Amino acid sequence: MKQVTPWQSLCRRLFHRVLEQLDGGRLDLVEDGERRRFGGGEGPSAEVVVHDPAFYPAVVLEGSVGAGRAWMEGLWSCD
Repeated sequence: MKQVTPWQSLCRRLFHRVLEQLDGGRLDLVEDGERRRFGGGEGPSAEVVVHDPAFYPAVVLEGSVGAGRAWMEGLWSCD
């Protein structure tokens, strides 16, 4: 994994804070071999693998459009 910049680290914390509010499903976020589980209730589940910390600013600043762009750039993948 690439070195995480302070900006990316801040965006990661913000993104995690939003995911901590997840209700009605489960999301496993895997980064650099470490897994964090958000949610856990009934409903759909998914695993997101972050390949590059540039994923976080893209999602935090651009929402779903940034997530789509980051996916096309190979910054993350999902099962």
